[in-house]
Amino acid sequence: MELKYEVTVKNKTPYRVNRNRNVILGDQEQTVLIDQKGFREMKACRFLEIKDVKFVCPICETTYKNKGNLINHIKREHPEYKNQIK
Repeated sequence: MELKYEVTVKNKTPYRVNRNRNVILGDQEQTVLIDQKGFREMKACRFLEIKDVKFVCPICETTYKNKGNLINHIKREHPEYKNQIK
């Protein structure tokens, strides 16, 4: 089971930027739901500025501000998946 992220990014250019099947329009801020690979792509892009990151439970899609809270949630609420977290 792979972690998901809810990321708010700002495009610092007037042109649209395509990253991991997401289109970020020029000079705009958008929130996108991405996986770990997509998160790495967003972080590496010099045209995008990451404003906010939330960790999303892959089972019930509840969001958390940090990974530790997400892991605790999965252990408590979804114990059958606690050993599958990457």
